[in-house]
Order: sequence, then C-alpha cells, then structure tokens
Amino acid sequence: EYKYTLYDELQPKTGSLTIKKVDSESIARNNVSLKGAKYGIYKGDNLIKEVETNEYGIATINDLPLGIYTVKEIESSIGYELDLNTYEFEITKDNLDVEIISKENIIKGTVILTKYYGYKDNYDLEDGAEFKVYDWNNDLVGIYKTKKGKITFKLPYGKYKIKQTKGADDYEFTKDINIEIKESKEYKYTLYDELQPKTGSLTIKKVDSESIARNNVSLKGAKYGIYKGDNLIKEVETNEYGIATINDLPLGIYTVKEIESSIGYELDLNTYEFEITKDNLDVEIISKENIIKGKVNITKYYGVHIFWDLEDCAKFEVYDWNNNLVGTYETEEGKINLELPYGNYKIKQVYGRPNYYYAEDLDVNITETKEYNYTLYDEFVIMTFTDAPDTSKSGYNYQMPIILIIFGMVLLLINKIRKVKI
Repeated sequence: EYKYTLYDELQPKTGSLTIKKVDSESIARNNVSLKGAKYGIYKGDNLIKEVETNEYGIATINDLPLGIYTVKEIESSIGYELDLNTYEFEITKDNLDVEIISKENIIKGTVILTKYYGYKDNYDLEDGAEFKVYDWNNDLVGIYKTKKGKITFKLPYGKYKIKQTKGADDYEFTKDINIEIKESKEYKYTLYDELQPKTGSLTIKKVDSESIARNNVSLKGAKYGIYKGDNLIKEVETNEYGIATINDLPLGIYTVKEIESSIGYELDLNTYEFEITKDNLDVEIISKENIIKGKVNITKYYGVHIFWDLEDCAKFEVYDWNNNLVGTYETEEGKINLELPYGNYKIKQVYGRPNYYYAEDLDVNITETKEYNYTLYDEFVIMTFTDAPDTSKSGYNYQMPIILIIFGMVLLLINKIRKVKI
C-alpha cells in the first residue's frame, strides 16, 4: 500500500494601496513639487511601512494582507503644507486594491504692506500707491493698490519681487522688496516714500555792459555767493567765458550777489533774487559788469621858473599797453579831461608852443574807478650863443640871441600882471 496525506495551506490574499497626492487647487506650479512626500502605513498604532511619492505625486504599497489600516502624511513635499488627515482603509478579498487621494494645500503667505509717505519725521498713510508683484521667473503675478495705506494679499510658496510703480508726486518710491514665502504665515512690511525734492540749477553769465572785447581784462574769476535768506549756501567762480553754474538747488527762493569782481571790472552791487520751482528748474541770471574806468585830468602849463601860464592847443597822444594809439587830445584853457578803461597807458605830448620843452611821457595805470590828476609843465628853452637846441624835445629850430630871451620873459611877466589886475 502506498498511502499519502495531503494538506492545502491557506494562501492569504494580499492587496495594494495607491496614494495620489494632488494640488487642492488643481494648479500647475513651477516652484513646488509633488515628489518627496512621505506617508506612513499603520496597523493599529504600529508603523508597518513608509513610502515616498514620485514626481507625479504617486506612492504604491503592495503585499498588504487583508485587514484594516490607516495612512497619514508624515513629511510634506516642497511647497506644500502637511496633510493632517488620517485616512483609514481596508483590504478585503473583495477590495484588494485601494486608492487614496490626498489633496494638498500649497503653502501660502499673507503679505501685509503698510505704506507711508512724507519727509523726515512727518509721515502720513498713502492711498493709491501701486505695487506690482513678479514671481521668481519675472512673470507678473498681480497688481495691488493701497487703501488707507494698506495692502493685504496672499502669495503661494516661492520667491517674489514687489516693485512700487505709482506713488505721490515728488516722492521717491520705496526700494524693491524681495520676499520668499516658505511658511503659511503673515509677512509684514512697513514702507516709506521719502520726499524727493526736485532740484534745479542756476547759471550766472557775467557780460561786459558795453559789449566790448577787451584784451587787458578778464571775465574769469568773479566770485558769486548764493544765499538762502541770510545764509551763504554756496560760492561759485566764473570761467573764462564769464559763466558759473550751480546744480542741485532744492526748490525755493534764493538771492545771488557778486562778492569778488574779476580783473578790470567793478563789483556788481546788485542783488538778484530767483526762485527754483518744479515748473522752472533752470534759472539764468545775466550780470552786466562795468569796466573800471579812470578819469584822467591833465593840467598843462608853459613858462619858466615861477612864471607859468595855462597852455592851449598842446596836443597829446595816448597809447595802450600794446602801444596801440587810443586817441589824440588837445588842451583847452590848459585842461584835458579824458576817461580811460582799466589798463596801463602812456601819454605823450606831440605838439606845444615853440621854444618850449615838451612834458616828459606820462605812464598811467588805471586800476580803480577814480580821478587821476596830473599837472605838466613845458619849460622855456634857454639858449646861449654857442648852444644848439635839442629839436627832438621842442619846437625850436633856429638860433636865438640872448636879448630875445630876455624880451620874451618881460612880455610873459606883463601878461601875468594884467591878469592879476583883471
């Protein structure tokens, strides 16, 4: 006999669990991931298996014996909040493959902006300030405006730039804000727009009041003071063209006056008032300068020793520093009055009475606006029988006996006496 005893072992059926992690808003996002979420599978209180989602947010567990289990997320993936739900499921012979969908909430931060504008310690809440929000890829996310100085909005997980695009006139916008939302919490920012006063410029043009080109004077080097009230705030100096420019002057009322003249010119005693406004940022002032001029007064005598008389018709030539003839002048009743601008001059007698020496050349240096007085004498040429006159220094050109000399002196004396009696 051949006897056999056989046993059929119970082959317990097993099932599977598929976890599908999905975005609760069904939005495709570039800066978060469904991959990497970790879930725990529990039998009672015992963790029996741990799984992690793939790039599609899916995790699968096989070979689960029949029975009741729970599953919960123990670590969220990048950008998502942790799912706090506990999911219970059962593997039965009639339900071997179970699927659980875990709807995940994206991490969102609440951004609160409080916006002020003003200057120094004086600030007010600003309405209507506009901000644009850009994501990490520089795509526009949204446009927001303040109401009563406030903006509140939510941003999902990620990096953003908040940029002010509109605000009160004449105020400097706040700097861009770089923000990274990593938690579901409030992100508070207090922003200030500082008053950005517009600035203007002043151009001073120093010109010759007679519009004459001059070689011995200069428009360069004149110094001007810019005043705010009684306070000197800036000092500038003209260049070779007589121009001085002052930039970065805040809006307001100012005065300008010359505090030191350039070579050859009188000081401009005028005070010029000007105002920098937002509609008139660039101001020009023309300062018409008077050249320094001296009044040259020449009194001309002729005679000998103590006997002198005013000489008419004596002729003088005036030459400038470059030996150019400036003018020819003739005495009237012994006088010449002329006006010369700043500079060095030579005055030379070129005609006078016969038999008289001419006055020596006169060097005149005009440096101030004042009178320059000169008294000149033509000496009578006294001759001997053997002496010959120096014809280069007088109009004498022939021999004269000594008796004629004495006779002339007598006539001159008589003429003086007559004038005294008159």
